[in-house]
This record gives sequence, C-alpha cells and structure tokens, in this order.
Amino acid sequence: MLVQMGQVKIAQQGVLESQIGTCVSLCLFHRESGLGGMTHISRSRSNDQTPSGRLLRHEGYHYADAAIPKLLELLGEGSGRSTKSGFKLFIFGGLRSEGPLIETLHELGVRQLSPNVLRTHYGSKYGFKLCGHDVNQEVNRNVKFDLDGRKIVVTQSEIRLPGASLATPPSQSIKVFSL
Repeated sequence: MLVQMGQVKIAQQGVLESQIGTCVSLCLFHRESGLGGMTHISRSRSNDQTPSGRLLRHEGYHYADAAIPKLLELLGEGSGRSTKSGFKLFIFGGLRSEGPLIETLHELGVRQLSPNVLRTHYGSKYGFKLCGHDVNQEVNRNVKFDLDGRKIVVTQSEIRLPGASLATPPSQSIKVFSL
C-alpha cells in the first residue's frame, strides 16, 4: 500500500511503502498487536508557511504535529488500545537537518547528536523506543515497511541532477531494519 505525501496509513499485514527525498517517513510498530503505521511528512509544523507565504490547507497530514497524533489515533483504534507504550519507532528521510526532519524529531522528543546519530530524549511526550533511523544525506529513499516479513527495507539512491548522464546508473545502497 503506497503512502503518499501527507498520508497516514496503518496495516497488520502486507507492505506499506513510501518514496521520500527531503520528506520524512515515520514508522511505528506494535509487536503485541502486530499493527504497523507509516506517515509521509512533507512540512515542518502546521503553523509554517510555504515559500509563497501560504499554509497548506488541502486534505492530509503534511505536518509532524498533525501526522503523529493521527497515526497514534489510527493505531489505537486498530488495536483497541489507547496507550502510547509498546511502540517501536523508525525514522527515515530528511535533508541536511532542515525543515521536516528537525520538526519531526522535536515533535517526537528525539535529539540529533550528530548528522546521523539520534537519541530519544528523556521525558519525551510520546515515549517511543527509537529502534532505527536513516536520516540526512542527499539521497532519495524507498521505504518498504514489510509487516509480514517483520522488517523495514530502505533503498537509497543518489539524487540525479537535471542534465546528468543517464549512461551511468545511479548508485544504490540497501539497509534492513528488523522489527
């Protein structure tokens, strides 16, 4: 099931998938219920404006401060639980510690110690256990949240600039995170 920009989806089986560049994909997994959920966050905060000076007002959950509570709501409805505990957190995407990444980390109570090192901050409002991440770097990512295989597979590919030679295929790397 494809999770597009501004969407929040949950499932108990199958694959949730997202294509991200500067956006952030947040995955939550609850081992007890087997439910997983994914967001595709494209903007920093719901009070931020686009470069044209307008807020995004169309349907969806583009902002971390709206997408994360919605994901928790859906996971709670799906599992019959209202608790925030027991979730494993995975964060992917972002670019150069800017916009959506920084605000998503702030909303989650996660500190960025260096460009590729994240730690959960004591006393964060959600209390999720951070179990994996692949952030920053100027790459595109394909994130596959495989609920049946109990893993998340992230395929990175270099960003192709306009006019770049198509004779050489873009380099790729694959990272696998166990649930």
